Amino acid sequence: MNNRKLLVTIVATYDGDYFVPRRLIEAYRSFGYEVKFVGWDRASRMPRRRVVDGVPHECIMRGWGFANAKLLIALPLWTLRLAAHMATLRTDLVHAMDFDAALGVAIGLRARNVPFLYDIQDNFELRHPFPAPVRWGIRKADNWIIGRSACTIVVGEERIVGDMARHRSKIAVIQNCPPDVPPPKGI
Repeated sequence: MNNRKLLVTIVATYDGDYFVPRRLIEAYRSFGYEVKFVGWDRASRMPRRRVVDGVPHECIMRGWGFANAKLLIALPLWTLRLAAHMATLRTDLVHAMDFDAALGVAIGLRARNVPFLYDIQDNFELRHPFPAPVRWGIRKADNWIIGRSACTIVVGEERIVGDMARHRSKIAVIQNCPPDVPPPKGI
């Protein structure tokens, strides 16, 4: 019998020092999974490889910053680098955070039998005023990713827009902030 723990790889376009991957890492570890993090250190502030609380973190790309024209080169480069990394990475499951991470994951895992979760915190095409043809291309790629994913997570029903609805059976809604629950009486 194989006693190896299930290995979950969390992928994001930041360095891992952010509350969402930290919470995901905590959650997966609480269920007994082995976890690793793969990311892009856009500020070049972390070492390429480090271990944080026993979890290996690897930034396969560094620099390029945020919200600037250099990202027209950097985002496709990240996608290609991530796809190549995913094509050979030893993992049992990948949890990809947002479109800019999920595209490279979906391409890299395409020929492998490794499932991935696509976690949409923000619909990518709504982040910037992209020209209509670019927005259309992003939506098409987004739908391709959703179709390839084992499951796609969104934070609300309002995030299921356009063609995404045809994949509704594989979309889970997990709200960022659940409704307030009043404290029990007597507290």
